[in-house]
Amino acid sequence: MAKKMFSTTVDIFLPAILFASCVFYYCDIATSFEVRQAQFFHNIFLGLCSLWALYLFFAKQSKDTILMLFTICLYIGLNALKQKHLHSFDKTLEYQLLSIFVLINWFLYLATSFFKLAKKYDFYLLLILLSEATLIENARFLPIETFDSGLKLAVLLCWLCAILGYIIYVSIFPNIKNYGLFFAFLCIWLGFFNSETSLGLSLYFSFAVLILLITTIHQDIYCYFKDSCTGVYSLNSYLRKSKNLPLKYSLGVVCIDDYVKLLKVFKEHYVNIIVKLVVKQIRKIAPNADIYRYNEDEFILIFKNVDKKQCFEYLEEIRRLIAGSEFVLSSKRTVKITVSAGVSEKKRSDADADTVLMRTREAVQRTYKFTQNMTSKA
Repeated sequence: MAKKMFSTTVDIFLPAILFASCVFYYCDIATSFEVRQAQFFHNIFLGLCSLWALYLFFAKQSKDTILMLFTICLYIGLNALKQKHLHSFDKTLEYQLLSIFVLINWFLYLATSFFKLAKKYDFYLLLILLSEATLIENARFLPIETFDSGLKLAVLLCWLCAILGYIIYVSIFPNIKNYGLFFAFLCIWLGFFNSETSLGLSLYFSFAVLILLITTIHQDIYCYFKDSCTGVYSLNSYLRKSKNLPLKYSLGVVCIDDYVKLLKVFKEHYVNIIVKLVVKQIRKIAPNADIYRYNEDEFILIFKNVDKKQCFEYLEEIRRLIAGSEFVLSSKRTVKITVSAGVSEKKRSDADADTVLMRTREAVQRTYKFTQNMTSKA
């Protein structure tokens, strides 16, 4: 529990300190800023957007590219309204429409990310963005001139509800990227409602992009070395560390039985809960083993300076513990699963760790031809 709380504190610290720095800086110079300071942060915003676009291009992250377009279009739209209507821009229908569209766009981004929708939906998001821009551009042809005070209050309440919803979202899915999204959303909210000054708009939007850029890079680096679902080492970490294993070690493979069937029955969200609980049981029996998620349904356990017999006992205990456990998915859903395991030991004739791994996996596959819920020696 303490380790989880520490991890959460570390994840939230970086975006929180950037957000706090932005707010304190704005409060300090809001009454005495110069035009060149606003121009400086305007250039910073454009530069950060360029870096963000370059990174997303090489990382091939289409969902975050949509978020970047939402942010840039909002910034450009607010500046265009200020130039068109001057000091009365925040009383126009275009401004009120923009305040609603911001919430819609961020909600759609979160929804498509949460449900991991196919990339074809990104095209629909772009169509929505284009439709919103067209509607704002032609707002003067709408049958209403502006929103009354009651609707303005409703929009503000929607923003506050969105912030509350974000707090609930990051409490359920705590990682540095989601914390970054939350604090970036706060920056955009403050920038939106302080957009009467050029400094407020450019400063808050610059920090929003900075937070998103840093937390996205941090999360991608983390996911390269760690599995984002379970927190154990990833396949990339195994490929890197397998070259530096000691002369004596044993390797175990744990496979979740009927994984494809579990996905069909329980869907990805609940299967991720099952996988986390499996890892928890593995750590309970083998706390000193290095655990790697090799595939969606397969884990590699490295036992340094442990022979095959002792490793077999560990994996057999893990198999029995999981087979005898009832995993609670929700208040009304429980499931019992089994795992199959294989064990092998490093031999002098083995060229590398891949040879040991292949021998272990072959032992598991031979067992799968006849039965499941077994531990095999290679």
